[in-house]
Amino acid sequence: MASSFECEVRFIINDIDKFKEKMRALEAKVIYDYEFTDHYYTHTIRDSWDLSKKNLRLREWKKPESKCEILFSELEILDIDGLKFKRSVLKEGKLCLYQGSLDNCKKLLESLGFVRWFTIEKKNCTFYDLPKYNFKTISEFIPNFGWTGELEVEGNKPQEAVKKLKKEIKILGLKEEE
Repeated sequence: MASSFECEVRFIINDIDKFKEKMRALEAKVIYDYEFTDHYYTHTIRDSWDLSKKNLRLREWKKPESKCEILFSELEILDIDGLKFKRSVLKEGKLCLYQGSLDNCKKLLESLGFVRWFTIEKKNCTFYDLPKYNFKTISEFIPNFGWTGELEVEGNKPQEAVKKLKKEIKILGLKEEE
């Protein structure tokens, strides 16, 4: 059986109340609420690290309370049938390299020659299941930016992933440009 890869699109939520209303209308169930801060790192020798294709982050969980994680992602950006999306190169999507305290995670990254690049905080996040439509989505608030959502599908064939994503976009009442 061929491996499956994570494919995702993000979208802007202009009105969170309308989005929540849409979730109720679609009979979505809240799986859980969460919050975290991602601290992205880059290597001190920048030529050795293609920031558009690889990212290393320290995820500091706020809710639910959990150990910090060092996550590595390698990705490619694909544009198929007018839909631009991110596809994981690794079948695991985000690969957890280490779990521990915030200080230990920072020390490990610094020991390996990485420095903090930027930070993204995500608050008031909700993970939804839409069992009637067989997919999941999220809503996340990013301070100084606003509300965003995400759709994620598994797919070893990008063309099939696009079909699934377009179907989910339509069910949510979004325009592909969004």
